[in-house]
Amino acid sequence: MDKESVIQTLEEIGILLELKGENPFKVRAYHNGARVLEGQPEDLAALIETGRLEELKGIGEALSEQIRELFKTGRLTYYEKLKKSFPAGLFEMFRIPGLGPKRIKILYDKLKLKSVAGLEKACRGNRLLKLEGFGEKTEENILRGIEQLKKSSGQFLFAVADSQAGPFAAYLKKQGGVRKIEVAGSLRRRREVVKDIDLLVTTKDPAKVHHAFIRYPLVENVIAHGDTKSSVRLKSGINCDLRTVSEKEFPFALYYFTGSREHNVAVRTIAKRAGYKINEYGLFKGNRSIPCKDEAEILKKLGFDYIPPELREGGGELEAAKGGGLPALVEEEDIRGVFHVHSTYSDGVASLEDMIASAQGLGYALLENVVMQGGQMANPQLTNYIIPTSLDTPPMSVEIVEKPYRHGPFGAKGVGELPMDAPAPAVAAAVFHATGRLIPDLPILPERILHARLHDQAERQ
Repeated sequence: MDKESVIQTLEEIGILLELKGENPFKVRAYHNGARVLEGQPEDLAALIETGRLEELKGIGEALSEQIRELFKTGRLTYYEKLKKSFPAGLFEMFRIPGLGPKRIKILYDKLKLKSVAGLEKACRGNRLLKLEGFGEKTEENILRGIEQLKKSSGQFLFAVADSQAGPFAAYLKKQGGVRKIEVAGSLRRRREVVKDIDLLVTTKDPAKVHHAFIRYPLVENVIAHGDTKSSVRLKSGINCDLRTVSEKEFPFALYYFTGSREHNVAVRTIAKRAGYKINEYGLFKGNRSIPCKDEAEILKKLGFDYIPPELREGGGELEAAKGGGLPALVEEEDIRGVFHVHSTYSDGVASLEDMIASAQGLGYALLENVVMQGGQMANPQLTNYIIPTSLDTPPMSVEIVEKPYRHGPFGAKGVGELPMDAPAPAVAAAVFHATGRLIPDLPILPERILHARLHDQAERQ
């Protein structure tokens, strides 16, 4: 079981124990254990193999053994027994916004409600009004939450789907005989919300890969099992489809199944006008198949620049790709700031010092952008801890040096947030050398740099 799934299981155990009315300290131990693992950048396998798992604060001997069992076998007997002690429909109630374990326990104990459907019926019959702490407003909020749940059913945030797709693809790749494997669909286009996971594979032994696919430890049930396509539902609730194709078909299948539907329709229309036919099996000119080694070559044959998957939404990308007008995508290395961070002062898992050290080491130019208007903070929602002022800092004497400072994180010298010390003007100088524009305001946001560039262009015109 991968790290994300282990964390999810620990959280669920904590919720189940809370439903059973267990000791709050025992409940908290599982929730804290999940948070500790989530905050660890190190690979879980490395933590287990080196014995450092037990050294983590909040991970005791019993919990570490359960984590080992989950990681190595994909199962935990304790969790399975605990889950069987409750009706399956009860877990769906946790997805209703604003309804937590304590209230669900009351509804289960007092009204014997075991499903979302039963809860909805009880709310419409005003049965919750009999319970202490439940009123008309509570029933209205629950009904509103149920409607919201219905609308979002079968939809998953990109981060959730991505965390499931990566380990699944890695598992299939280890089976042997897999030559190529790619994630397709809306997940490859990096949509904020996706409905399922699409995996595309080339292999000499499709039967073996499809068999391994349906036997993946995190599969809850098999929807379909065939020679070229299989479908499963994972324990997280998301559906996953596997398609196996030949080496020759792979680039066309990847392009087709990446989508979007609007993009594919537009491409087929343009191709038809040019005398071509394109589908998941290939590109054809009359009865002649035109081989292409990848998506870039497919698009080149049709007269387009390469279009990244993120832009294939039928929003004018084809027109832009004709004349070199496609925008550059933001890459991970372009990120220069972190907004809204939680430290150990509240519910975070890293200290403020650790986060600042990491930010300085990565070359970030800011940590937060605090906006002041009339002496008041205009964006207090960015944080839930007190913003440091001059009264919170010790007396400082800043010295600018041209060599690494051995006592500072990653060789950086300074105290507190970057706008308060020497690295800030260094970042400003770096931006000036890169863009030719001196940005006088801190923090140096991408928007401010863009505004300065646009101002320069306007002046030249």
